[in-house]
Amino acid sequence: MLCIAVEFLAGYFVASRPSSRGMPEWPPHPARLFMALVAAHFEAGAERSEVEALKFIETLSPPSLRASGYNERRAVSHFVPVNDELNIKKGGPFPLLRPRQERQFPMVRPDRPTVYFIWPDANPPQGIVAALAQLCGKMTRLGHSSSLVSAWVSEPPNDCLLQDMDCWTPTDQPEDRLRCATPGLFEELQSLYRTEATAQYIELTLQAAVKDKRGREAKAKLGKEFPGGMPQPARPRVEFTAGYARNFSGTPVGHTVWDELLAYRLHPVEGTAPLLDICAAPALVGGMRRAIMAAAGDFGPLPEVISGHSAGSAQPSENPHCAIFAMPFVGYPYADGRIMGVGLAVPRACNPGDFAVLRSAMGRLCGANGGLRLGRLGLWSLSPSLEFPAIAAIQPRRWTGMGADAESWATVTPIAFDAHPKAKDSKAAGEEIAAMIVAACNRIGLPSPDHVEISHVSFVSSGAPTAYEFPRLARKDGSLRRQAHARITFPHPVVGPVLLGAGRYRGYGLMAPQRKEPAGG
Repeated sequence: MLCIAVEFLAGYFVASRPSSRGMPEWPPHPARLFMALVAAHFEAGAERSEVEALKFIETLSPPSLRASGYNERRAVSHFVPVNDELNIKKGGPFPLLRPRQERQFPMVRPDRPTVYFIWPDANPPQGIVAALAQLCGKMTRLGHSSSLVSAWVSEPPNDCLLQDMDCWTPTDQPEDRLRCATPGLFEELQSLYRTEATAQYIELTLQAAVKDKRGREAKAKLGKEFPGGMPQPARPRVEFTAGYARNFSGTPVGHTVWDELLAYRLHPVEGTAPLLDICAAPALVGGMRRAIMAAAGDFGPLPEVISGHSAGSAQPSENPHCAIFAMPFVGYPYADGRIMGVGLAVPRACNPGDFAVLRSAMGRLCGANGGLRLGRLGLWSLSPSLEFPAIAAIQPRRWTGMGADAESWATVTPIAFDAHPKAKDSKAAGEEIAAMIVAACNRIGLPSPDHVEISHVSFVSSGAPTAYEFPRLARKDGSLRRQAHARITFPHPVVGPVLLGAGRYRGYGLMAPQRKEPAGG
């Protein structure tokens, strides 16, 4: 067995999810640990034994992780000097004089500051263990430079140390995907770090300082081969991910089939009405779906996860696919139900290639020549939600309930029934509808609720219209589906987004987590 322990010395971890720069990463991905070890290798004196140890780590299967629960800090914007701006006229080496750009630093504060990365089947030679211990001693951070850490090669932790810590293990039925190291990653990182080019630049710079023929030749070569100055490291991208499931040591948490939420702010273009009411959600979702499919088609065959249809067929897909929904301003004092943005719930089963197509399509829609045309509702531009951290309605955590321990959820848009209730008695019809909602929860991966309440009025405190005010969805035979609002209480906290019923892929049945009332009133 091989185990590496990492302790966050300041009690927090700053790193963003690769797919959503405004959301924090937890637990730390195994690839992030590997990249931190590689950085320590290059920054604190590269030794051959360390290279062998890093290449040994590459060959291992994805590790299991032991990590505690956490609290998420609300992301705020900071305006910081641009690190790679070396123009003397723009401040050069003086940070206070450089231009500033907006940055966000998503942070979590774990309940326990130590994380364990465990390779149970590893059998490293003694020399490899010694080199890894040396690398861990050189490592000072994990994630952002403010995430100061102490790392060491640990003995397998005992049950006392692992108390109240969740176990993340690789699985074929994942609830999340974590980036992991694979063979060849060290060479790729070495190339991106540009160690050889940097060494050549330094050597030529020293030679050019000598005022003789050799110095003049070095100076000319320096200007020819390095016109932009010292080579700068490139940001690494790790594409390989492994599926992980979490075994809870404490209260279990349920997850839906969607594990990524991409959120975008809507802006009215000149000549367009300044706002959209939540009852316009069907038109918004329909227009958004058509725009995404048109943009994604330019990047190759349309993935099933985007179209919602089986490959090469007009038949609806039997697998979970992307759900689109409006993000309204509801549930807060003075909320008026206006649509602030649009969300894309991406299923856990989406492979990296299809996800890249989706991101490329959204990048085009967010570009200068993009936008969303909604017929009589006008032209709207789109921007990633991380550019507007102060707008709570378009932040993913508003609809996922991440970190809120949300057991109670209420609909913002009504649930469209899968079937028309057959019972004549109102009480029996209510029980039939509740049973349909329980089945709808199971269908998206959630546990059966303990309690279901049905109403034509939303249980969200403010901003959500009644079920009567929303357009009714049509069946294939042309008849209209019945719909209602609901409040659901689960046996334990769940993480969204939660979309239920026959219209879940079209923005109906959208639920928001309900805030817990403080104890003692």
